[in-house]
Amino acid sequence: MRDESADVRGMNTTPLIAAVLLAATGSASAQVELIDLLPGYTLGGMHGLSADGSTLAVDMFINDSVAYDAYAWRGGAWGSLPRFDRFNNWQGISGDGRTTLSVSSDWGQNGHLVRVENGVRDRVTFANGGRRIHGALTRDGQTVFYSLQPESFASDQFVELYRYRADSFPGVLVATLSDRFVGGGGLVAGDRDDLFAIEAQIEQSALGVGGMTRAVIYDAGNLIELPTLTNADVVHFGVSAMTADGSVVVGTESSRGIDDSDAVYKSWIYRDGTLGELTVAGFSQLSILSITDDARAMVGSAMSDTGEYGSFLFYDAARAYSAEQLLAGSGVTLGAGEHASIGGISADGSTVYGAILRGTSSQFGPDWTLFTVAVPAPGAASAFALAGLLAARRRR
Repeated sequence: MRDESADVRGMNTTPLIAAVLLAATGSASAQVELIDLLPGYTLGGMHGLSADGSTLAVDMFINDSVAYDAYAWRGGAWGSLPRFDRFNNWQGISGDGRTTLSVSSDWGQNGHLVRVENGVRDRVTFANGGRRIHGALTRDGQTVFYSLQPESFASDQFVELYRYRADSFPGVLVATLSDRFVGGGGLVAGDRDDLFAIEAQIEQSALGVGGMTRAVIYDAGNLIELPTLTNADVVHFGVSAMTADGSVVVGTESSRGIDDSDAVYKSWIYRDGTLGELTVAGFSQLSILSITDDARAMVGSAMSDTGEYGSFLFYDAARAYSAEQLLAGSGVTLGAGEHASIGGISADGSTVYGAILRGTSSQFGPDWTLFTVAVPAPGAASAFALAGLLAARRRR
């Protein structure tokens, strides 16, 4: 249905040293943009940045109506995505930021999956009853992948995977997950219209712990469930990002024993059919959020050997920058009580985005300022040698 719509190696460096390191990569300084949320809103979540770095996708929480709205920051202004119900959440954005995908729902149910291109709405599907939708958009904005979760955990209910091409209603069923899976989580996609990855929820473990997840890749009609890195009682194996050509998929595993209170985090990489652990020298508890298409840089949270936990931009095994260091390199100094975190990096490697928690609050919730930093690309000598980051233990 189509209708018109309105509207690496741990470096405990000082900010000064970080600025020098950034300058050494090919630019005297990086450009920063500080972005205020709309009045009356607080931050719901940051979905991501378009591949070219032009558009920031953000969910904002509306305190007065207890709802979420999806907004795009582009060209110095906020623009809202059309919604049909109380919650509107980002699902995907095209490489140039001009085509969007979101789900409007009532507390996650009765969801409308909506694609918008050049201001025109394209309703992809509607999930009635207790079915839930998760989706992803290809870089050209013309193909939508989505999952429909069953209404119940009955043995005859399955997670269905669909492909929808622009203006070709309805979507086509391309695969069905086995009865081992009871829900479909986040999806990621690249350029290809026959490749995506999904974080799927499995039923209870033998110990009765529910909600665990596994990474499943759909590749031209074939379903590939990736094995976990760890054999623990409870393992969540999540998908974070995919390169444009789909040759690299990354994600994070969290695991713990049934009696353990703290989880152990590891990052994984699936490259050209081979799975391995992704590590950075000087860091542990690595949780990867995004990676560039050329695999030269990535963003994730981690614990450094010096005891600093936070989010970092990793250029290679010898270069790691915190949010504070990136901002300081652009002349932005955080005040007392303020904390910054990096949310991710654009696929072309040009822009990092994140958020500053101001340490104050209003009747609408905590005060946030978002930011984007234009980051100079590292030289060829600084390229990520992903093969070198893979642990010796590899699986197919």
